[in-house]
Amino acid sequence: MQLTPHRPDLRAVFASGYGHELGAEERSACRAWAAIDCPAALRRALDHHRDEEVIGYARTVLDLLRHPNPVA
Repeated sequence: MQLTPHRPDLRAVFASGYGHELGAEERSACRAWAAIDCPAALRRALDHHRDEEVIGYARTVLDLLRHPNPVA
């Protein structure tokens, strides 16, 4: 999965539970969802006293969208 490049264990569990590795269209859908979710996550972080955990998540997502993981 695109959003777990540093957690192959999570990717493996997801694929196992989903029943297969994601195909190109599914990976594309995950990237699109991340792009949609990121501004909302930033807004939540700003609304909740600059929640650093959420801001970190949003930064990671933006970085991964700019520089996709070729493995995921």
